Amino acid sequence: MKKFLALAVAVMMLVGMMSLTASAHRGYTYNSTYGTPVIDGVIDDIWANSVKCELQFFDGDGWANDQKDIPLSNYSFRVMNDDQFIYVLAEVYDYSPGDMDYVEFHVDEDFCQKTNAEFEENPCPYNYQLRVPVWEPDDFSYGNGYMGPGTINPDGSYKDVCPEMKSTVQRITTAEGSCNYGILEFKIQTVLPFDQIVNIGIETSYQDFDEDCEWVNFHRWNTDTMSEYDVQFGWPAGESDNDGRNWPYCSTITYAPFYMASAPAEDEPASEPASEDEPASEDEPASEEPASEAPASEEPASEPATQGGNTKPPKTADAGIVVAAVVMAAAAAVVLNKKH
Repeated sequence: MKKFLALAVAVMMLVGMMSLTASAHRGYTYNSTYGTPVIDGVIDDIWANSVKCELQFFDGDGWANDQKDIPLSNYSFRVMNDDQFIYVLAEVYDYSPGDMDYVEFHVDEDFCQKTNAEFEENPCPYNYQLRVPVWEPDDFSYGNGYMGPGTINPDGSYKDVCPEMKSTVQRITTAEGSCNYGILEFKIQTVLPFDQIVNIGIETSYQDFDEDCEWVNFHRWNTDTMSEYDVQFGWPAGESDNDGRNWPYCSTITYAPFYMASAPAEDEPASEPASEDEPASEDEPASEEPASEAPASEEPASEPATQGGNTKPPKTADAGIVVAAVVMAAAAAVVLNKKH
């Protein structure tokens, strides 16, 4: 009975540790696909194999939605890359379109993972925030000071990391009602050369305003930690955005790891057959050794980004938790055996 209780305690500790891991942030990753799409605001066939992720977390209390009975907008995104650029495709269904609606795309080329307070004291050098209006992408801007020192030119201007963007918009009707449907494409020229980048962190969000420029909701992708920010009243009294929260403006701690794809290997041309004019030598018999057969790699292909209810923390964290639980269970059993 005591052994059973020890095992139960270990399992409960395991569940608790897993809960702590899951509650910190979603733990998404994004695996890019290789390709060079045309920036035309159209979902071309080249995007077919890319991973599509929907934003399912809404920050704020949704007061505008409750008051005006506006269906929640929907934002999804996909990413590709080639050897020069990162390409982003966003789709937006917005039932309360306004001039201030924009997609935010956050990039940290060093993946330095800092809180707001740490970032304010020592910014990530190659972190930047892109703000691309869905309906008027020419009004593009950078993140109003949330740019690392490595992204700023000597004259104080921002380096041009978003050289091209395009959107198409149409009015459609869904089951929820009439809405603007927008497709937004843009490409990113990284500050660091691709061959110097080891890891990249990304986060993305959608700032949803209505036609009166009132904030409806703030959609986020990777982070599911509900802040105390209220879209109507702001932060609670005595609190601010700089208290170290997982807020995507300055903080990079909740960015998800982004893995760029490599160009597919080119097929080697078949070896040329021996010339008919030069017969093979008869003095040297052909080797009878069979060609070595290398076993196929047993490593599984990288998993695509997950989302929604199927989201899992990184496997390395899961493995560590399981090992810790096994060790604790074994230790508990040893203690009980000694007492017995």
